[in-house]
Amino acid sequence: MRRDSFEIDTSRLREPQRASTERTSFVLNAHDAAGKGSSFVYISSGKGLSICEATTVIFNSGLGATIAAVPYFANLSGYLGFVFVTVAMAVTGVLEQQTLLRASADRNAKTFDELCQPIPAWARQMTVWCGLVYLWACAGWYFHFVLSFVEAQLCPVLCRSSGDNFLCQSRWHLGFPIGIMLFAVSFPAELSGSMSRAINCTSMIAKTTAILIALVKGALVWHQKTEASELIAWKPTAFAAVASNMIGTFANTGIMPQVAADLKPSLLHRAVRICPCSAVSLQTCVCLAVGLVGYASLGNLVELDAFKVYQEHYPDMMSRTIQFAGALMMYLCYPFLVLPCKSQIWSFMTSNPEIRLSEAPFAIQVLMTSFFAVTNVVTPILVGPKAFANFLIILGCTVGVWMNLFLPALIIVHAQILPSRSSGVSSRASVTLVLWLCFVGVLCLIEGMVSMTKPTKKETLLPLSEECERVFNAHHPK
Repeated sequence: MRRDSFEIDTSRLREPQRASTERTSFVLNAHDAAGKGSSFVYISSGKGLSICEATTVIFNSGLGATIAAVPYFANLSGYLGFVFVTVAMAVTGVLEQQTLLRASADRNAKTFDELCQPIPAWARQMTVWCGLVYLWACAGWYFHFVLSFVEAQLCPVLCRSSGDNFLCQSRWHLGFPIGIMLFAVSFPAELSGSMSRAINCTSMIAKTTAILIALVKGALVWHQKTEASELIAWKPTAFAAVASNMIGTFANTGIMPQVAADLKPSLLHRAVRICPCSAVSLQTCVCLAVGLVGYASLGNLVELDAFKVYQEHYPDMMSRTIQFAGALMMYLCYPFLVLPCKSQIWSFMTSNPEIRLSEAPFAIQVLMTSFFAVTNVVTPILVGPKAFANFLIILGCTVGVWMNLFLPALIIVHAQILPSRSSGVSSRASVTLVLWLCFVGVLCLIEGMVSMTKPTKKETLLPLSEECERVFNAHHPK
């Protein structure tokens, strides 16, 4: 089928997929502006995904750092408002995924770039640059997770035992070795084989551990609290900000073509209906449970990184385990954010699109990897965690709105509605979905513009040595 044609390729749906003993791998990436994001490396046997496997891929790729941020969203919108917005965005995400899966199958698109071919050139270019900024910011937030863990767990011990320890003198000193670790884990230009399986397995274990222990810790703190928390039910003014961040988890637009391409052809029609419903339902349950329990236990203390708040105010082994699991998950997901960026930049630099990033000169690979490692370390430390968190929320209301709402609406119009109209087929459901996506997108975009006009208060952070000393004394009273 030609790329510029809108005819349905029925051969893909009828012909059985040839069995293959050759193993292949692909990396799926999905991100929300809270930080967030996640990646999943799937190792395929070449025979196609089952419905269960496809559901797992969608679930894992969509739910990442949002796990630590949902209590903050519940605080922003109120607990009933959070439930309302989350359910509304979950339903929107299911409809969006189903429509994009169907459009990917109709166009035989194996990548998001191929699915975007029908849309105007300016929209494709905007998508490329928005995606680069989006992934870079999420990678910076992942560094913040790792820095918070090391600062909370390692530095108090080092500073207590030796006041002149190099790492304790400044967050810049602490960021230096973490930057080297980020460079090392993100340097490979390809992820496959045993490395991919190890990263995927470890990341899944860390994610599951963080979710389960966060629920238990939150319930215990909630039960043991002696003072009454003033929990607010509704804050409608924050609905758009929360919606723009939650839709990134549920829409998960970037991986739909890959899922459709790798499903077993005989299961495609069933998978279009079942997989989005199953995956988004699981994500919704996790977000609601962690968000409501976290907000009930932490109240107004909650910040964008709820795992850090547990450690600061309710330190124990569970809090340390939650923060470690979250930091490990972010560290292992970091290369999956940087690799697509490096591949895109390499495509700008090379005149031959057949030359892969892994075949690029060694010096160029070092420079690109160093650029992301350095900027992802410098920016969060330079502006401070609260300012960087506000920047991410603004990105979610602007760049995230384009990637998760306006762009899918544009694809649905060009890939489904217009071809259906030309063939005389009714497309009322698709038109309704596009109108809803545009309505939510406009609200979120307005919220993003308003947020950019609000001044950000300058943070006053204690020197790292004093902060570590304070934390150590708080946890080890004399």
